[in-house]
This record gives sequence, structure tokens and C-alpha cells, in this order.
Amino acid sequence: SVLLCEEFDDLGYYYQETSEISKIIGLRSRIKNALFAHDESISTDGCAETCNVLELGAGQAGLAGLGLASATNSFDGLKPLKLVLTDGHPKCVENNRVCSSTIMPKRKDAVSIDSQLLLWDSSANGAEECERIVNECRKSSSLEESSDEGLFHLCLASDCVHFQEFHDGMFVTIARTLAVGGIALLCQPRRGSSLSNFMTLIDAVNSASASSGDVPLFQMDLMEDFHPKVSKVHRSIATTSTCYDPNWHRPMLLVMTKLRSFDEDIDGRLAR
Repeated sequence: SVLLCEEFDDLGYYYQETSEISKIIGLRSRIKNALFAHDESISTDGCAETCNVLELGAGQAGLAGLGLASATNSFDGLKPLKLVLTDGHPKCVENNRVCSSTIMPKRKDAVSIDSQLLLWDSSANGAEECERIVNECRKSSSLEESSDEGLFHLCLASDCVHFQEFHDGMFVTIARTLAVGGIALLCQPRRGSSLSNFMTLIDAVNSASASSGDVPLFQMDLMEDFHPKVSKVHRSIATTSTCYDPNWHRPMLLVMTKLRSFDEDIDGRLAR
């Protein structure tokens, strides 16, 4: 919802804010394509296909996912939104069910929200749990059950990469659940080497794919100046605050675009 806000309408201003403008505009276009209905997304019965959104590590509030769900009241022409909030703690799952009840869409069919328990697990058990999440989303979207590929068009995660012992689990969870062409948006500070270590894991899997002649699993982009307001605040407090440390406080946007199907045996082994 932040990437769709009105600040991006004045591109002349934003050109002065960041050298990453072409990446930001391209990302914004792809997100809009996932969220908004267009001629190709209308079926013969006149119904728009669903945009499936998964939040990982939603915590006690599911802020990223529910923020997007709330934004459906601000935009016209959105596809029906199927949002699945997940966390590894049962109390967070229950709390997010309560938080979900506060979302009041203009149309009853505009947003469907579910809260599920999901651990980031690179093992066969984790694969079964991801398959369960995907197939439950298929059933609610009246699609045929399949274990071949992910189904989510967008995956959101806020400040989750610092759990370095779960990097492999998080990586394969995204790969298992995201549809080919789907986008994962991970927002977090660098937190020492935690972010770079996660990116190194992505690079390693991609490099192994390239060496065997296959397409990389993910396209990866790290954006520091992903929003003009965030960049402006960063520059302001970086010179005035004694408490602000960009390493711990400045958010970075890591974008992962899934380029091909996930191979559980090959890609999963490389991640582990």
C-alpha cells in the first residue's frame, strides 16, 4: 500500500531522491498488476481472479498484511484479496484472528483473511505444512488441489531476516509458497550481517542453478531509497539524533521475484 501512495505520482521530485527510480517504478507496476483487475484477469463469468497474499512472521498484529487489506478501501478496481497471516507462535495466530476482525472492507467479497500457524522449516515436514497452506488457499479460491507449485502472488515479511538460524527455512518457505512470477517483499534493517547473510544464501542457490544451466530461482533487488518519505526522515535524523543507528533502524526493502518452479530436491538441498 505504501508503494502505491500518491508520493510516487510526482516522479520529478522522486528522481532527486533516489538513483533506484527505474527499479521502484518497475516494482510498483508489477505490484499493481498483481493487485488490480484488468481485462486478462476477468473470467468468462465476469469475476476477477483473486490476488493471494501471504504474510510470514506476522507477529501479534499482522501489520503488513492487514495494512494492505485496509488499503483496499482506498483504491478502486482491486481484485478480491485473499490474505493469509502466518506465524510460528499459536498466541500470535489467535491474536491475528482478533485483529483481522477489525478490518471492514467496503464490499464483503473484497477481502478474505485467514490466520494460520506456519513454522519456517526446510525439512520434509516444512514442505508438508507449506503444501497445506497453499492447498487451503486453492480450496477457498475454488481451484483444483495440487502440490506442484506455490499460489501466492505477494509474500510480505517485516523484520524477519535477523533470525539467522532460520534463514534456510524462511528461504524455502518463500520458494514453496510463492507462485512463479510472484514477488516477496521483505522490509528490515541490515542488523549487522544478518541481511547480507540471507542475500548470500539466495545468491548461492541462484549461482548453483546458473552453473547447471538452469534459470536462477529468484531475481533479487535490495532497495535503500524505496520511498521518498522514509529517505527524507533518514537523512533528517541521521544528523540530529544520538539514538538513531541506520544499521539497526533504517529499513531496507529486499525484493525477491520467483523466476521458475522450486525443486524440492535440488534447491532445497542447496538451501539447507
